[in-house]
Order: sequence, then structure tokens, then C-alpha cells
Amino acid sequence: MAHPTLTTERLLLRPFTPDDARSIAGLVDRAYNPARQEDVAVNESIDIIEDRLAFNRGWAWDGSSVTFAVGIAETGSLIGTSTLMNINPEHRNAMLSLWIAPDHRCSGYGTEAAEESIRYGFDTLGLHQIYAIRLQDNQLSAKLMKRLGMRQKGVLEEYFLHNGTYYDCILHAVMESDRSP
Repeated sequence: MAHPTLTTERLLLRPFTPDDARSIAGLVDRAYNPARQEDVAVNESIDIIEDRLAFNRGWAWDGSSVTFAVGIAETGSLIGTSTLMNINPEHRNAMLSLWIAPDHRCSGYGTEAAEESIRYGFDTLGLHQIYAIRLQDNQLSAKLMKRLGMRQKGVLEEYFLHNGTYYDCILHAVMESDRSP
């Protein structure tokens, strides 16, 4: 299946291109290393990002994920990523992963990109359920999942390891039947 391009009122969700590596590396580095000099940081990150983009470009060869570059439709500026991953055709479910650069959060872009990804998952891929996992303390993600109609399904104790510390995560999901007709 060819990788789609999706549009919303303000966003363009499209396949990544090799030219996106520098933009994504810059966004990620500014988000997590704001004190470093931009050119040094981007050059350190760009090889890693290029490898990841090569893997994610279009459908993964086994059909298990689809990753969108999220950009502002009017300007084409890249602001994040949205991925449906672990697509399971037998059980008709997938996991939603979303990352919006900090400078663009709390503007509705994350909700808009996630809603379009969910719509694509249900309407085009024929999914029955889409789930997401968030860190327990991430209240912005909790609010987003509620806006998306996702219900809390459970706690994954010590699910995420970061810098030697385990963190609890919360599982949320939305079913195809939860959507308004």
C-alpha cells in the first residue's frame, strides 16, 4: 500500500523524505538540549535521524507501521511526527505515538494530528481499536487522550526505563464503536 498524505484544516501529514532529517534533528535537539549550540547538536543527531527516517519512510516493509511527518499546511514547516505502530491486522489494533515539538504544543496541533491519524486507522486500515501509552505523570498527554475519546484501560507498572529509573505508564484506548456516527 502506498504511503498516504493526509490533510486537516491546518496540518499536512505526509511521508518523511530524506530532506526532513535536518529539520527533525533540529526540533528534537532544541526540545531536549536547548543549551547546546544548534549546528553542533544537529550534526550529531542527523545521522541517527536519517537512519530512522530510512526505516520509517512509507510503510515499514512488513506493514506494521505508518509514520507521518506532521507539518503546518500553510508553511510546510515540520512540527512533529504521528505514527500508527504495531499494526496487527489479525486483531485489528494499533498503537498511536505522537510527538509535537515543544514550541508547537498547547496549540491544538497534537489533537488535530492525532484525530486524523485515528480517523485514518479506523476508516482506511479498518482497525477496531487504537491504543496509546503515556507516562503516569504526563498530564498533557492525559488531557490529549481524553480529548481523543480514549479511555484509561490500566496501569503498566515500571514499564518505561529511563536513566536507570523505571516509570509507571497508563494505557488508554479508543474503539471504533466509540466514535460518533
